[in-house]
Amino acid sequence: AADHASGSLRPVVLTDFPYPRIVSDSRGPGYEPVDDQELVAPGGFVPQVPHTYGYWDNIYGLQNEVQLSIAESTCGAKTAGWAAGKGD
Repeated sequence: AADHASGSLRPVVLTDFPYPRIVSDSRGPGYEPVDDQELVAPGGFVPQVPHTYGYWDNIYGLQNEVQLSIAESTCGAKTAGWAAGKGD
């Protein structure tokens, strides 16, 4: 979680890279350059909100500090919520 100054901007990074997908000095220690890694240039910036909450970042999922999660899957399976006894 963090508080942000009025008028501050958040970098938006376009990620179509192999590991490491983001090397940045604005996201936290896990994203900082190691050895000879170079910072990824932002594709642009968006206005920052006054307060943000912590979250765990992953390729397909996000989870915040109260365990609210969102994710997607690239699985090709087709499923449907058929009523009991239907769809046989």
